[in-house]
Amino acid sequence: MSLPVIYAKALYMAAKEQNVVDDVDQNFNSFVEIFENVTDVKKILCGPLAATSEKRAVIENVAKKLQVNTEFKNFLLLLNKKRRMAIVSKIHKAFRRVRCEGEGKEYGHVVSAQPLSSAELSRLSETMAKKFGRPMEFEVEHDPRLIAGMKVVVGGTTYDGSVQTKLKKMRDAVSIQ
Repeated sequence: MSLPVIYAKALYMAAKEQNVVDDVDQNFNSFVEIFENVTDVKKILCGPLAATSEKRAVIENVAKKLQVNTEFKNFLLLLNKKRRMAIVSKIHKAFRRVRCEGEGKEYGHVVSAQPLSSAELSRLSETMAKKFGRPMEFEVEHDPRLIAGMKVVVGGTTYDGSVQTKLKKMRDAVSIQ
């Protein structure tokens, strides 16, 4: 079991025990959004120049602005103390998977050429739920290199309906002849 999964399971179990899983999930989403998009926050929390106490102050400040619950704030402070802030995004992804497992859902990853509307994502979820016999939750990513279509990964299996792959297969078939 990887370190992000260990932390994710511990956080999920603590949040479930306190009946704050939804809050922690929303807090985590908000924190990772800031962590990934505000360069200074990531540099300070992951870099070697700031002291642990300075990093703690940044975490406290961000937590206050986001109004995160105590459980999640304590989790972030623990990551800081253990010098694990560099893997917070990996822990976030693992947390989403652990939560899905805990709630009896199947977790998948979708990469689409164009951003998916909520209706398209709902249709995809319904279709895949029928295939797997469980509700679905997806991590969604946008990659214009696919040209059109999408790739869906669920349970280690890739369902590739992208134009990029179809063109590659055609190119390979032509080059063989």
